[in-house]
Amino acid sequence: MLTELVANAIRSGKVIGVGLFPSEDFQFLHIEVRDRAPGIPVKQCPEADDECGRGLLLVDELAAKWGHRPAPGGKIVFAMLERAASPAG
Repeated sequence: MLTELVANAIRSGKVIGVGLFPSEDFQFLHIEVRDRAPGIPVKQCPEADDECGRGLLLVDELAAKWGHRPAPGGKIVFAMLERAASPAG
């Protein structure tokens, strides 16, 4: 998820920063990518032979939650990765 969010920000040419931090209960890893690009992230509907456009589809499948929020001079795109359950035993 991190590489997909960073790649999208790099394509905009206006990456400001990346943050990774655990939730207070350590059940989630928060991933944030800040950029100065206008617009909001939009999931695409790529054709089978398209070479790009699947990044946010992957993030949507893997993340417990993802989205964006405004930030001074741009936006932050975030995703939350849920901690895997420990195997029993």
